[in-house]
Amino acid sequence: DVFGSKYKNMFINIIKEIGNGGDLRRETTEIDINNELSHLNNGSTGLIYSLPFGEDVNAPLRQSPPNESPTMNKITFRKILKCGVPTMVETETWRELGKEYCRAIAAGLFGKNSNDMIQFENIATEGEGFVKLYNDEVDLLVGSRVTLRADVREKSTQKGFTFSLPYFYTDPKEGGDSPYGDSIALVTREDDPRWSDFVFWIVSATFYAEEKHITKNNSDEMPVVNLFGDAYGSMFENAISIVGGYNEMFENNVNISREKRNQLNNNPFTPQMNPDFLVD
Repeated sequence: DVFGSKYKNMFINIIKEIGNGGDLRRETTEIDINNELSHLNNGSTGLIYSLPFGEDVNAPLRQSPPNESPTMNKITFRKILKCGVPTMVETETWRELGKEYCRAIAAGLFGKNSNDMIQFENIATEGEGFVKLYNDEVDLLVGSRVTLRADVREKSTQKGFTFSLPYFYTDPKEGGDSPYGDSIALVTREDDPRWSDFVFWIVSATFYAEEKHITKNNSDEMPVVNLFGDAYGSMFENAISIVGGYNEMFENNVNISREKRNQLNNNPFTPQMNPDFLVD
């Protein structure tokens, strides 16, 4: 009932009317049902996959970027990025990886000399993190589970939040609330879509770097992007120069072997459709 009691049966009604995703693929002739990316991932193959940057992302803007970000303006004015980091026991495996994403985002904002421009705020519970984010005490959260509830109406704040691409997937046998394992992502407030976009594409850029064999040492091969304004044209290069590609980040910050959904989905492609939301 996250959308209200009127819509509590929305998923049941949708499936009754048009069937599930497999039914749709079989009945829609425009879709290539043999395309592996369009199939349901069963948890055994990689889901780390960058989204296309699109054409002309490095073209000079003819005018100032529309809808300037109040969050980015505030961060750059104070010259500190405030990252909320969960300290719960169950987050220990991916905690340092989340902090590394804070460093990548800080580099995207401030440039390569940004190590002293990050403030980590310890978060004791999941609910506390959303409250601090909503109250503007932190600029983003790391290490958060992707859930339908938090996306639409989180319990502690009764507000919705925006998730990045997931950057870590838990194994269901190690706990978590989903039979597929949890999907872990960065979180921003919904009231500043430009800031949410910035965070989203920094995460995707780390996947792109691994796909293109770009590391800290050759980060200048990352695309220039002017869509956020001239000040951020080197945001991807700066981020990767600090943290490297996703493979470097995982190796340096995660104390378990990299397997299953945390692998790169690339050459050959494997199923990418992932039921990574929960209602709770």
